[in-house]
Amino acid sequence: MTLPLFRRNKIIQNLDLVIDSVDQLLVRRRERPEREVHTDIFEQMQDLYLQIFGIMGFDYDLELLDYDKKKKNNELTQALVEIAKTFLLVTYAPTWISAPYLKLSSKYRHAQATVQRYIYR
Repeated sequence: MTLPLFRRNKIIQNLDLVIDSVDQLLVRRRERPEREVHTDIFEQMQDLYLQIFGIMGFDYDLELLDYDKKKKNNELTQALVEIAKTFLLVTYAPTWISAPYLKLSSKYRHAQATVQRYIYR
């Protein structure tokens, strides 16, 4: 469903958006104290990907690159982050665990319903 968003012509059309998003991430990293060790690079890359995905897919700024972690209350942002976390979990889990987890996880189902609601808008 999301593959068409990342085809060459779509990326080229939105190259300025991608560059701006990377610049925002770099500004956020530079604002940290000089001697601080960056241990959250995976989370930052996930935020970058979701930021670009949100604007390209939903024409919606998820505010992931300029947020205070305590103010992360955007409904679509929370849903996409929850789906990304679930995806990581089920990617490394055996199928006999991941399939029932996806069906029974209320957080995942709620996040999926939220994303579908935004898609239909």
